[in-house]
Amino acid sequence: MATTMLPTEVIMNPVFIVIRKLGLYDSLAGIIIPSINTATGIFMFRTFFVSIPDDLVESARMDGASDGRIFFNIMLPIAKPVILTLSIFFFQWRWNDYIWPLIVLNNPKNYTVQIEF
Repeated sequence: MATTMLPTEVIMNPVFIVIRKLGLYDSLAGIIIPSINTATGIFMFRTFFVSIPDDLVESARMDGASDGRIFFNIMLPIAKPVILTLSIFFFQWRWNDYIWPLIVLNNPKNYTVQIEF
């Protein structure tokens, strides 16, 4: 929860350094990839998965399902509402973002709508 209280500007420099070292500078992937893992997303997923009854997981284990199978065949389909909600939030946050694309993108061909106009 403490990371949600930090403004984005605090973590911008370290994230930019990582993006440059990964070779994602001046690419659209450099804008998208850092926004996938956010404190809000982790908090929402954790809250959702904690609310799922343990009996569901235990019954799958009794049927012989592995942890991977339990996650992909039981937990992930149940989490579709959370995935959809976070997808809408992330799209809107990145669509309205101005400063991060301005820092990461150098080529005017790759500019987003907010930078271009």
